[in-house]
Amino acid sequence: MMREARRVRLLALSALLVGVLSGCEGQPENTPTTAAVTAGPEAEIELGTAAIDLATNSGTYPDRNYVVELADERATQRCVRAAGLTWSGFVYQPPPGSDEDRALNIEGRRRDGYGLADAGRGSLGEPPGGSGGARLEEALFGRSRKVAQLRVPGAGEVGYPVEGCTARAHAAVFGDVTTWARVTFLPSGINMMLAKKAAADPRLQAPLREWSRCMAEHGHQYNNPKEIRYQLISQKANREREIAVAIQDADCNRAAGLARTELELRRAAARALPADQRAELAGLATALDEGVRRARAIVGDPQADPAPPLADDRARSPR
Repeated sequence: MMREARRVRLLALSALLVGVLSGCEGQPENTPTTAAVTAGPEAEIELGTAAIDLATNSGTYPDRNYVVELADERATQRCVRAAGLTWSGFVYQPPPGSDEDRALNIEGRRRDGYGLADAGRGSLGEPPGGSGGARLEEALFGRSRKVAQLRVPGAGEVGYPVEGCTARAHAAVFGDVTTWARVTFLPSGINMMLAKKAAADPRLQAPLREWSRCMAEHGHQYNNPKEIRYQLISQKANREREIAVAIQDADCNRAAGLARTELELRRAAARALPADQRAELAGLATALDEGVRRARAIVGDPQADPAPPLADDRARSPR
């Protein structure tokens, strides 16, 4: 899913020097916490639209998160410059217009198909560049490379840095680095669970059959979209065929309403989550609201509040 690809992209910065699996060191002392995202279960809580958007990577969330990503990037660059270095970072693109457009990613399919040709060749590309070598790494992640760990239900543990410009930028946007990690990674675990429920819902079968019929009419015999990648890999299909199949897949998906139905089922499943998960999502949505407010200030939105300072904008240059 696109959301998981984006999470991996975010981790490319945070995991440049630190482990992201359970083998990482335990959470360091004095790691900041946040009460805003740890509210207790409330049996009567009803998820608002923003919380459902966050859990399903749909609605207004992608556009709001784009502002957060830009602000995080800008705050990191500002911190690195204060250390007397430069860092080029990543280039974030605004998300496509509709939920269906984001799910189908037509432009990406026309360019790369399913991305199978890049499998095993470092699809994240080169690490973010900049001046300073080891000094840049120290500025980004701190001298001790301390990490904290976050348990993501259904996805294991992820590690994230709690020192250096990376952590300071996260904190500039979300108030503290732990809130950033929770808002960034926990909804992905929930979304994967919602996707499993949607896939097992009988209401998905009609558009799935229509999608399969459409693909067969164009010479492609598949029962479901997951089969495509396996077959293309086993057949060692060339890039031209991969792109052609990917585009036809998107066309049939749109005609059958498959992605639209799947999203509707995920959003419905979010409303029916257990009370404790609904409460957590509501807290995460509130934390995201605050993050968006700070992010707009950092990127220069004239209607936003003044930009908050970084935790240590006057950090000395790493030795």
